[in-house]
Amino acid sequence: VQGIGAAAEIATAIRELSAPNDLWPALDLIVLTRGGGSIEDLWEFNEEIVARAIAASRIPVISAVGHEVDFTIADFVADVRAATPTAAAEIAVRDRLELYDGLSRLKKRLDDGVDYVLRQHRKELAYLLRSRGLARPLDLVRNYQQRVDDMSHRTALGLRAAVVRAHDRLRLLDAKLDALSPLNVLRRGFAIVERDGLPMTRASLLMPGDDVVIRMADDRRNAIISKSHSTNTHEENV
Repeated sequence: VQGIGAAAEIATAIRELSAPNDLWPALDLIVLTRGGGSIEDLWEFNEEIVARAIAASRIPVISAVGHEVDFTIADFVADVRAATPTAAAEIAVRDRLELYDGLSRLKKRLDDGVDYVLRQHRKELAYLLRSRGLARPLDLVRNYQQRVDDMSHRTALGLRAAVVRAHDRLRLLDAKLDALSPLNVLRRGFAIVERDGLPMTRASLLMPGDDVVIRMADDRRNAIISKSHSTNTHEENV
């Protein structure tokens, strides 16, 4: 893997292996490797196009280029650098005994987990079998029925008290509203004089000839102001 165009071929191969396609199953690993040689022979693995292809790969890349003393830019960009192609194979393929040992540990963890869950469920089942609810279910039902009856009684009492309080407050507000009503003032002998629908609160607002309405407790009358006079003269003015 050397010579003119080798770097482009390496980069293309990495991109094709990393990209999803229908030609082969999804890969777990890419091993980029070649035997030893001079620095010129290995120079293609220092090219930028190769480094960028390794960095963009979606699949982990092991770089194993040359001998143990050889270093290229591909070694530093890859996920893992192996000193030799043989070392790359050892990294990529785990020992069979190690795999068996890992599977045994996983199986033991799974068995322990299942045993723990079963023990917990057995304890819960034993507790339920000893509980009052399963031993004497009718007593449990009666107890809850009594609690429901008590809550219903307290709720009814609370609602009744709330209605009484609301009724008392309504009567109090009605009495206050009645006390502030202008009709009560009119019943005591007072009258309201209006001009153009507006109450006249001062005599100075009225002039001779003004058409006014006099409101009393039981009815109202129209009147015309004939003249104005001081309250000290005690003269009639309507």
